[in-house]
Amino acid sequence: MHTPNPWTYIWLRPRAVIRDALTHDLHKRAVVILSLIFGFLTTLSYQRLQTFTLLGEVSLFQLFLIGIIGSFFGPILYYGAGALVGRIGSLYGGNGDVTATRKSLLFALFMPGILLGFFKVGYFTIIALNLHFFKSATLTPILQAYSFLIGIADVWIMVVFLIALAEAQQVKLWRAFLVLTVFIGIGFICVIALDLLVQLFV
Repeated sequence: MHTPNPWTYIWLRPRAVIRDALTHDLHKRAVVILSLIFGFLTTLSYQRLQTFTLLGEVSLFQLFLIGIIGSFFGPILYYGAGALVGRIGSLYGGNGDVTATRKSLLFALFMPGILLGFFKVGYFTIIALNLHFFKSATLTPILQAYSFLIGIADVWIMVVFLIALAEAQQVKLWRAFLVLTVFIGIGFICVIALDLLVQLFV
């Protein structure tokens, strides 16, 4: 790619990254690996799962097993939701390009989501260590600030994905937002499925 490192550049210049990505083919194995990592980290970042883990109702082995199973949500989103959202985009004046839509998913949602996922897992790890070992009140304001920054990053990722989706579908932002609502609906279905998965281990 001609743009700088897309892992960091996507946060500030999503249109430029997607334009560049659209001119290159994706390595299928890399796509699968990245989507699995995204699914794994997103599953481990699920707050209800983390709560059950902190309460001792889910063991570390069960947590890891749930994460492995949840990792498959990544490829499902990439191939399934990517195709559906791509086709639906044509109904809102978009080009209906499934490949372009999948690239926007990979570069503007999965890649920043993976980076943020590591921070979320790190945040959870610090909370767990503080709860069971350190028991330090001085970490509370730090963790609160950490949580606030994570919340801002979550919102910004959706903004980045919206811009990237608009570029991939060649539509205005408000039309891309309509398409995004469909993806959000799919996301809610995934959350319900993840919740059912967690319930199996509790």
